[in-house]
Amino acid sequence: MAYILGRNNKISRCQDVFDEIVRNGIFPSQAVFTALIKAYLQEGDKKYIDNAWKLYNQMLQLGLTVSLNLSETLLKSLTCPSGQWLREAEELLEKMKDLGYKINEEMYTSVLEIHGKKGDHYKVDSIISEMDEEYVEKDVNILNAVLAACAKDGNTRKAEETWEEIIELGLKPNWRTYAYLIQAYGKASLPNNAWRIFEKMKVEGRKPDFITFVSILNACNQSLLIDKGHSLFESIKEDYDTMLTIEHHTCMVGLLGQAGHLESALEMVKEMPLWPDTGVWHCLLDACSKWGNFELGKTAFEKAMQLDDKDAASYLRILRIYADAEFFQKGAT
Repeated sequence: MAYILGRNNKISRCQDVFDEIVRNGIFPSQAVFTALIKAYLQEGDKKYIDNAWKLYNQMLQLGLTVSLNLSETLLKSLTCPSGQWLREAEELLEKMKDLGYKINEEMYTSVLEIHGKKGDHYKVDSIISEMDEEYVEKDVNILNAVLAACAKDGNTRKAEETWEEIIELGLKPNWRTYAYLIQAYGKASLPNNAWRIFEKMKVEGRKPDFITFVSILNACNQSLLIDKGHSLFESIKEDYDTMLTIEHHTCMVGLLGQAGHLESALEMVKEMPLWPDTGVWHCLLDACSKWGNFELGKTAFEKAMQLDDKDAASYLRILRIYADAEFFQKGAT
C-alpha cells in the first residue's frame, strides 16, 4: 500500500501507512522505504528532502539494500544550487563508496559545481585529485568548477591554466566556460581581457546567453567602462534577440551609479519595463553612499522598504549613508 501511494506522490497518506506499519511492529521493506523516499524527493520541499535523507540513513542502519538509482536520485536533490545540503551530499558520496558504487563524473560534478560557486579552491582541487586517483575522466563541466572558483576571487592565472587544459584535452568550451572566464577577468579588473573572451566567443559562433551578458556587464562595472557597457546593453535585445532581464538592468544601474551618474541611474530604474527588485535599489544605495547623495539615498531606501521592510541589507546601506552625512556635517562645523 505505501509503495503504491509513494509511486503516486500521495505523501501524507504514504507517511501515515508507513507509520502504521511501524506501530504494528512490522518491518518496512526496502520497497516501502524506497517509495516514501522518492515521494519526498519528487515534492522537492526542504522539509521533505530532510525527511528523505533521514529515511535513507535508516535504511542503511537497518541493513536494507539501497539501490544505486535511489542514491543518485537523492544526490541530485541534495546538490541544489543553494548548497544548503552540501555536507549531506558529500556524506552521501562516501556512503555510496562504502556500498561499492563507483562515483562517476556526473556525481562528482554535482558537488564540484557548488564548491566552485562558493570559491572553495581547496575542495575543488581535492575532489579533482580524488577523481584522478580513481581514473574518472574529466569533462568540461568538471573544469568549469575550477573556473567558477576563479570567477569568485579573480584568480586569472589559474583560470587561464584551466582554459588551456580544456583546450589541450580536446574538450569543447560551453557558455559556462566563457562566462566564468569573463567573470574572473572582471573580478580582477581586467575588462579588456574579459571583452577579448567575449569577442572570441562570438567569433567561434557561440551565442552568448543572458548569464554571459551579465558577466561582461559586471566586468564593465568593475572598471567603470560606461560607453562599452551602455553599448552592449543596447545591443543585447537588438542584435542578439535576447530579452533584457532584471539582472541586466541591475548591472547598468550599478555601472552608472558607481561612475557618479546618479540621475541617469535613477532614470534607468524609472524606465525599466520590469518592476525593480531590492537588488536594483541596493545598487543605487551603494552609489549614493559612494558619492554622498543623502536625498537620493533616502528615496532608494524607501523604495526598498516598500518591497521588503525587513531587508537587513537596505538598513545597513542607509545607516552607512547617514553615518557619512553626519561625519561630513561635523567636519563642516
